[in-house]
Amino acid sequence: MAKVGKKGIVDESILANLRSIAYVINVARGFILKQEDLIISLQNNQIAETGLDVLKD
Repeated sequence: MAKVGKKGIVDESILANLRSIAYVINVARGFILKQEDLIISLQNNQIAETGLDVLKD
């Protein structure tokens, strides 16, 4: 389980293991998703789509 306050725990190593039909949905508080890695995964068609409730400034 992630520690409180941990940032970027969902990164390229996790995203690379998803199928190309995967949808990544983040509604968690805090920035557990490494946004830069998500963008790269989308651009490379490694994942299908994403839905975000929280964005990095």
